[in-house]
Amino acid sequence: MSAISVHEFPDLQSVPQYRRLVKNPVVDKLRLAIPFDFIAISGLDVDDFRFGEKLFSDTTFPPAFIEAYIGEGLGKTDPFALAARQATQTVIEQEVYAREEPPQRLAYLARVSGIDNRTLFPIRRNDVTYGAITLARATPFEPGEIAF
Repeated sequence: MSAISVHEFPDLQSVPQYRRLVKNPVVDKLRLAIPFDFIAISGLDVDDFRFGEKLFSDTTFPPAFIEAYIGEGLGKTDPFALAARQATQTVIEQEVYAREEPPQRLAYLARVSGIDNRTLFPIRRNDVTYGAITLARATPFEPGEIAF
């Protein structure tokens, strides 16, 4: 993950919606503490930006999944994403989907992409959520891992 340069992207419209996250020492250390298959680090810490207004993400999620998710607007109907936008605490996909099933298209894309058990940790300052870290893996995260 690299810092976004003000000179590289002079306005929010020019920031790419997602960037492929490749070899990163912070992510590698996190993976040693909590094994995961995929990670997405999203949001921007700038004035007047709120998490969920626009997707900016550095991610290891499969590109085909991300492109379909963004291109088809699946975040607008994904119960997990909708819960995440309102979150002040950890959001666990299994708990959200127990209350409301995901759209069939999203369930199919997640299944063929090997994406299971998404768990989102909001990044907040004061009362403002400006980003999140989402982890996913084949098995659910244990309570101790979530607390970490």
